[in-house]
Amino acid sequence: MKTITLTQEAYDRLVDWKQDAKETFSQVVLKVVPRRGTAAHLLEVMEQMPPLTEDEFQKITEIYEIHRTSANYESNENQWTR
Repeated sequence: MKTITLTQEAYDRLVDWKQDAKETFSQVVLKVVPRRGTAAHLLEVMEQMPPLTEDEFQKITEIYEIHRTSANYESNENQWTR
């Protein structure tokens, strides 16, 4: 067991992910934070997450469209830029 320190904002975000009072913060972290660099694990975690609400889906779609249409690919540098 380890002790960590969080800012109030980080703590509030963690609390928002708890599904009920019985769920521990360790369970939330293991559910939400993927192992570093493992796409398969990220997919596994995402499949365990609750479905998006219609409002959340709409916001994500809007943000995606804004960034998709404003991004330019510079082939000579092989980098994405905005």
